[in-house]
Amino acid sequence: MDYYNSDGTWETFCANGARCAVKLLYEKKYIKEKSSFLSGDGIHEALIVKKQVSIKMNTPKFLSDRVVVKGYEGYVIDSGAMHFCTQINKVYKMKNLGELGKKIRNSKIFKPKGVNVNFFEKINDSTLKVITYEKGVERLMLSCGSGSLAALFYASKHTNFKNEVDCVSKGGNLKISFDKNWKNVWISGEAVLLFESFINLKHFI
Repeated sequence: MDYYNSDGTWETFCANGARCAVKLLYEKKYIKEKSSFLSGDGIHEALIVKKQVSIKMNTPKFLSDRVVVKGYEGYVIDSGAMHFCTQINKVYKMKNLGELGKKIRNSKIFKPKGVNVNFFEKINDSTLKVITYEKGVERLMLSCGSGSLAALFYASKHTNFKNEVDCVSKGGNLKISFDKNWKNVWISGEAVLLFESFINLKHFI
C-alpha cells in the first residue's frame, strides 16, 4: 500500500487509509477476514470482525528529546509516520488549533519535510482525546490513526493507561490495544465505504 496526501506527497503510512483499503478489498472479495500487506513502514497484519477493521501497527519510537515549538513542548514520534505530539488541557475548547498546527508543522525545526501535529488530552486511564493537523492535507483532520497512536505512546510514558484505550476524535473513536513492550499494537474501528472511483491508467502511460 502506497499512501499519497492530497497535495501529491508520498507518506510512509496511513493507518485509517490502510483500514479503508482493507475494507474495500474485503468487500470486493480480494482478501479474507485475515490478511497482511506491505507499506512504507513495513509489514502489517489486518483483521475484519463484523464492522470492525483492525490493523496491527509497528512499535512506535521517539525520534527526539523534548522539543519546544511555538511555546508548546512535546516529542517527535514515529508511529508509521512522523508526528509531533503535545499535551493540551481542554483541547476541544482551544481556538485556532488549525493555525497553531500550521505554524508548528512549518517550523524550521522540522524542515524540509515538515511534520504532522497532534494535540491530545488525557480524560481517564482508558480515554484520550486527540486532534491532528496533517501535513500534505494542511488542515485539522476528523481522525488520524497513526497520530492517535503517537499521542497515546507519548502520554503512556508520562501517565498510566490501561492496555486498551479509546482515542476520541471528531471523526469517531478508535480503540488502540497494546502490550507491556508495545510489540503487539492494534488500531481498531469501523470503516464505511462512502463511494467508489476509478483511475484510467491510459492517462498515465
